[in-house]
Amino acid sequence: MRTLVGYLLFLIPSTLSAQEGTLSFSASAGYARLALRQVEEDNARDAEGWHRQGFFLPPFPSMRNALELSVKGMYRYDRDFSVTLSVSDLSKEVSTVVDRPEAYMTHTRTVGYTDFMIGMTYHIPTTLAFMEPYAGAEVGIVRARARSDAYGTRTLKVGDSTETFIVVGTQGRFHGSKTNVSVVVGTTLKVYSAVILRAETTYKLAKMGKLGGEVTRLGEKREEQTSIEFDLSGIILSVGVGVEF
Repeated sequence: MRTLVGYLLFLIPSTLSAQEGTLSFSASAGYARLALRQVEEDNARDAEGWHRQGFFLPPFPSMRNALELSVKGMYRYDRDFSVTLSVSDLSKEVSTVVDRPEAYMTHTRTVGYTDFMIGMTYHIPTTLAFMEPYAGAEVGIVRARARSDAYGTRTLKVGDSTETFIVVGTQGRFHGSKTNVSVVVGTTLKVYSAVILRAETTYKLAKMGKLGGEVTRLGEKREEQTSIEFDLSGIILSVGVGVEF
């Protein structure tokens, strides 16, 4: 028992004196679960609309689950606190298609964002020398983007032959920027020398509203705003590897 107590007392000072002035960089990949309620509802309405026009498209796959890639720099300026800089990028594309002799139709939609964040992190005291848990908050700018591409043809019999006509040809490109905030809980694990593993759970609040952009219909361009709002808020679970100096 005395040996165990002595070991813990040995660990505590070494952990609390954690390396002030250390700098780390890491790259991570994460699973994101986004809100996107209005986007999902709009995708369902569009599929139903194409059905009414004779294009029997299957439903769109969900856009809510996506892969986020990020890089983070963390500077620990004293024992308890660090400042962080991070950049994240996410893109999710879904499509649906029907291919029949009398009609062909494909519709693809993409949503994504790139954000630039600065934050403050508190390092949670621990007796485990190889692990450094932390919690923090970040604020920054998120640049959202959305795209929609629809193309459809009909094949009709004309006399003794058939002709194919383009009846749908629409491309939409939309974007917007807004301030967003995130709450982060994570830990770093020392693997070998300067090599670390980083694991984080992030809640991102990013309600973008409607996005502006340009729509091209059969070659004719015009500026438009989306009819729906984009809520890119969500939870991201990520893991990554980095180096600490």
